[in-house]
Amino acid sequence: MQSYQEKFIKDLNKEDTKIAVSGFIVDKKDNNIIVNDNTGNLLVICETTLNLNDFVRAFGTLFYNQDLMMQADLIQDLSNVNKQLYQKVKLIFNQKQ
Repeated sequence: MQSYQEKFIKDLNKEDTKIAVSGFIVDKKDNNIIVNDNTGNLLVICETTLNLNDFVRAFGTLFYNQDLMMQADLIQDLSNVNKQLYQKVKLIFNQKQ
Protein backbone atom coordinates (compact mmCIF):
# COMPACT_ATOMS: atom_id res chain seq x y z
CA MET A 1 0.00 0.00 0.00
CA GLN A 2 1.37 3.38 -0.99
CA SER A 3 1.82 5.94 1.79
CA TYR A 4 0.95 9.61 1.58
CA GLN A 5 3.82 11.88 0.60
CA GLU A 6 3.72 15.32 2.23
CA LYS A 7 4.51 18.05 -0.28
CA PHE A 8 4.29 21.78 -0.79
CA ILE A 9 1.55 22.74 -3.24
CA LYS A 10 4.06 24.42 -5.58
CA ASP A 11 5.91 21.08 -5.90
CA LEU A 12 2.87 18.99 -6.94
CA ASN A 13 2.83 17.49 -10.40
CA LYS A 14 0.67 15.12 -12.46
CA GLU A 15 2.80 12.11 -11.49
CA ASP A 16 1.96 12.50 -7.78
CA THR A 17 -0.87 10.33 -6.50
CA LYS A 18 -1.27 9.87 -2.74
CA ILE A 19 -0.26 13.13 -1.10
CA ALA A 20 -0.67 15.19 2.04
CA VAL A 21 -0.69 18.99 2.07
CA SER A 22 -1.03 21.34 5.00
CA GLY A 23 -2.18 24.92 5.07
CA PHE A 24 -5.04 27.24 5.82
CA ILE A 25 -8.58 26.91 4.49
CA VAL A 26 -8.95 30.09 2.43
CA ASP A 27 -12.26 29.27 0.73
CA LYS A 28 -15.08 26.84 1.39
CA LYS A 29 -18.21 26.02 -0.59
CA ASP A 30 -20.37 22.96 -1.15
CA ASN A 31 -18.08 19.92 -0.73
CA ASN A 32 -14.87 21.77 -1.61
CA ILE A 33 -12.24 23.71 0.27
CA ILE A 34 -9.24 25.63 -0.99
CA VAL A 35 -6.07 25.01 1.03
CA ASN A 36 -3.21 27.53 0.85
CA ASP A 37 0.26 26.60 2.17
CA ASN A 38 1.98 29.89 1.28
CA THR A 39 3.29 28.32 -1.95
CA GLY A 40 -0.04 27.98 -3.72
CA ASN A 41 -3.68 26.94 -3.56
CA LEU A 42 -5.16 23.47 -3.96
CA LEU A 43 -8.81 22.56 -4.43
CA VAL A 44 -9.67 19.73 -2.04
CA ILE A 45 -12.89 17.80 -2.51
CA CYS A 46 -14.21 16.84 0.91
CA GLU A 47 -16.97 17.24 3.44
CA THR A 48 -15.82 19.07 6.56
CA THR A 49 -17.19 21.11 9.42
CA LEU A 50 -13.91 23.05 9.70
CA ASN A 51 -14.01 26.77 9.06
CA LEU A 52 -12.21 29.40 7.01
CA ASN A 53 -8.70 30.16 8.32
CA ASP A 54 -8.43 26.79 10.11
CA PHE A 55 -4.98 25.19 9.76
CA VAL A 56 -5.38 21.66 8.34
CA ARG A 57 -3.55 18.77 6.74
CA ALA A 58 -5.40 17.02 3.92
CA PHE A 59 -4.57 13.45 2.91
CA GLY A 60 -5.84 12.17 -0.41
CA THR A 61 -5.44 11.32 -4.05
CA LEU A 62 -4.25 13.97 -6.47
CA PHE A 63 -5.81 14.09 -9.93
CA TYR A 64 -5.80 16.41 -12.89
CA ASN A 65 -8.96 17.95 -14.37
CA GLN A 66 -7.73 21.13 -16.11
CA ASP A 67 -5.99 21.90 -12.79
CA LEU A 68 -4.52 19.73 -10.07
CA MET A 69 -6.99 18.89 -7.31
CA MET A 70 -7.31 16.39 -4.52
CA GLN A 71 -10.01 13.95 -3.48
CA ALA A 72 -9.51 13.93 0.29
CA ASP A 73 -9.52 10.74 2.32
CA LEU A 74 -8.96 12.56 5.61
CA ILE A 75 -8.76 16.13 6.88
CA GLN A 76 -6.71 16.66 10.03
CA ASP A 77 -7.33 19.74 12.18
CA LEU A 78 -3.96 21.30 13.05
CA SER A 79 -5.37 24.41 14.71
CA ASN A 80 -3.55 23.68 17.98
CA VAL A 81 -0.16 23.18 16.31
CA ASN A 82 2.56 25.85 16.35
CA LYS A 83 2.23 26.83 12.68
CA GLN A 84 5.64 28.50 12.30
CA LEU A 85 7.48 25.57 13.86
CA TYR A 86 5.44 23.09 11.81
CA GLN A 87 6.33 24.90 8.55
CA LYS A 88 10.04 24.99 9.48
CA VAL A 89 10.08 21.25 10.19
CA LYS A 90 8.20 20.54 6.96
CA LEU A 91 10.71 22.64 4.98
CA ILE A 92 13.69 20.84 6.52
CA PHE A 93 12.07 17.44 5.94
CA ASN A 94 11.33 18.22 2.27
CA GLN A 95 14.93 19.39 1.67
CA LYS A 96 16.22 15.98 2.82
CA GLN A 97 14.09 14.04 0.35
